Amino acid sequence: MQSGIDVVHHSTFLIAVCSLMQNALCPNCQSFGSSAVEMVYHLPAKMKFAKGDCFHLKTYVPTPGVERRLKLDVRSLACLTAEQLLARHPRVSELARQLVRGVEVDESQGTIPLRVAELASGLPKLVSQSEHKKEALALYSICTDSERNIWHIPMMDFRIESGEDIGQLRLLKECVGKLKQTDGILLNSGNSYHYYGFQRLSHHEWVRFMTACLLLEPLVDVRYIAHRMLAGKAALRLTKAPEKNYEPKIVACLH
Repeated sequence: MQSGIDVVHHSTFLIAVCSLMQNALCPNCQSFGSSAVEMVYHLPAKMKFAKGDCFHLKTYVPTPGVERRLKLDVRSLACLTAEQLLARHPRVSELARQLVRGVEVDESQGTIPLRVAELASGLPKLVSQSEHKKEALALYSICTDSERNIWHIPMMDFRIESGEDIGQLRLLKECVGKLKQTDGILLNSGNSYHYYGFQRLSHHEWVRFMTACLLLEPLVDVRYIAHRMLAGKAALRLTKAPEKNYEPKIVACLH
């Protein structure tokens, strides 16, 4: 378990690394600003959304992942064999309950619609409100137009560790490129990376994209993909909050 000093040093290191990366960003990356929130303002023009089209957001309190809930000192359950997992948690009923936690969550409640025409005034208010409530603000992948057609922004939550770039950014860009993503952006989320694509997807195309991303294990968070497919929409955090004390920052783009 990390001490408070270790956490502070890790956060300081991330800030320093991201500052260096920001200075090294290409002009295309810099045109989106530096943060996830700033990037959202550019989505309508980049993805050709009309003023009547609608984004969908939510606020939430981040909770520990299954590894922390089970008090496992591993980054992913995939690191353990069944024998190792059962040796640490012989109470199979509780183990099963933790593994499937969240399956019955209804995400149709609490969704915040935000029309493109109201983005400039509405998004700052939502950011401020979430900060005041000590919650995180997240953007859903799902978008709707004036005719109630449904589109998705390609999104992915990776598991590969962020920090000093030792080639992981090039690897991630190559991987999403193989999934026919040719225009998008990568952000450092604090522990790993978030991806936003700029080519809108139909719901069928989104399901195929999310399913194909499973092939990128161990680079992706497969539990994230499972929960998002059950919900019928992806979601990525835009702001920092308790348990997630780092604002996602732009570090690379596909261009």
